[in-house]
Amino acid sequence: MLQFFTRYSPDYGKNTLEGWSVILVVAAGGEATTFANSWLQMLGLFVLGVLCAHIVACIIKFFIIHKKSR
Repeated sequence: MLQFFTRYSPDYGKNTLEGWSVILVVAAGGEATTFANSWLQMLGLFVLGVLCAHIVACIIKFFIIHKKSR
């Protein structure tokens, strides 16, 4: 599973759709913090939101790469 994430991790430094997905990742992390009741929960939910959004970005990149190869 770690190999999947290292292989399909989006390169956020590029000026492409793949690079601009960093905005969505940070936005998901920021949105998750709205459910927190304390600073510690806010930090935890931000990390969890960013992690989940990054996983979704990896899955999207996986499907984009495999659609191009067909």
